[in-house]
Amino acid sequence: MRDSEARVPDSETAPAWALTCLRIRNGRQLAGVLTGAQALSFDNDAPRNEDEAILIDQFHEDIQDWDAMLEVGGHALVGAENEFTRQIDRLALRELYVYAAKKNEQGQAAVIPTAYVRVRRLDLEQIVLTEKP
Repeated sequence: MRDSEARVPDSETAPAWALTCLRIRNGRQLAGVLTGAQALSFDNDAPRNEDEAILIDQFHEDIQDWDAMLEVGGHALVGAENEFTRQIDRLALRELYVYAAKKNEQGQAAVIPTAYVRVRRLDLEQIVLTEKP
């Protein structure tokens, strides 16, 4: 677990900036987080080998590629959800798990809906980001 991420017990108060990212188990959940986001914050645990690096990199690239298609909806949305599900399953086979959430962040001139996507070796229901990236 990174210093900037923690599980916050119910009895503790979360820091000033905190974001709970839920475990994403399928493409429909991920599409729900990505839809409407105008910015993406992606991070992952260090890959253990080249195969993991390729898998994580491809997942990141596909999120960026599919994001524009998610806005279109229809068949593009179904295709994106199916592809995301396949990739989430492939990551899980390597004990890499996807967490995500969307938060409105204040930009210089406007509020920017930002999707936070994390790939971690933690097998939890949620993680809490405690430092703004």
